[in-house]
Amino acid sequence: MTTTTRLPKSGNEWTESDLATYGIKVEYQDIQQFFGEKPLPTPSVPEGILTALTLDDALDFESKRFMSYLKLAIDPIAVAELRECSGKSAFLSFIMVVFDILGYFSYSCGLNEWTALPFLNCGRTMEVRVDAGLIDMDANYSIRLVVHDGLSEGSTNSNAIAQLCAEAIAAFQYNNFRRRMIGLDELDSQVIPGMIMIATSPSFFKIPVSQELAWSIESGQSTSTPTTITGFIPELPHPDRKKDGMRPLDNRRVILQCFEAFKKFVF
Repeated sequence: MTTTTRLPKSGNEWTESDLATYGIKVEYQDIQQFFGEKPLPTPSVPEGILTALTLDDALDFESKRFMSYLKLAIDPIAVAELRECSGKSAFLSFIMVVFDILGYFSYSCGLNEWTALPFLNCGRTMEVRVDAGLIDMDANYSIRLVVHDGLSEGSTNSNAIAQLCAEAIAAFQYNNFRRRMIGLDELDSQVIPGMIMIATSPSFFKIPVSQELAWSIESGQSTSTPTTITGFIPELPHPDRKKDGMRPLDNRRVILQCFEAFKKFVF
């Protein structure tokens, strides 16, 4: 292990260079490698969500709700106005609806928005803002999933993964803190599921965090043990319309299948 010392910083300021410093790399996989199955399961959503092209086409309540928030999330003017007027993110409203309809929520598991977690690095306690985190109240309020808004202020394609990684590390630190508080042994390692949402287009990640990695970051020293994050970007029927996210029906079905398959890594 080297003794290169880093300056403490917020996890929301992390970049690719921070990943390199701590021996963290990202490896993208195909459907079979990442999910362990192909084809992916049919999403457990009302049929109207898979067939409604516009809000007027939606007939049942859940489909209307989905289409309403989808329309908001892909409208750049509405997104900007909502953020300016209320400080709220259209992405958060949409992801809450998606998680609810797909069964990510339960009586004990819900989404926590804009959570500021302690982020121990380089000998100091800083903070990292988690845009959305899935909290399991039955499991000592542990964080099961972190979601990063790829369009949030200060986020770019190049550093969104680094910031998501910092959020996952902070979640691991927090989960072990919660365990210590009730006398449980700390986890030696944990794979934190993560997502980056750019409007309604997601990328999925499995982020392994170990005690060694956490200590390395807490002390500000690089480590000789590499960490590999595995990622998956949905292969869309209309890749040229990726910015449209779930607006095209073919894209929507594929993305919702990914959300459905990803649940097994969360629960």
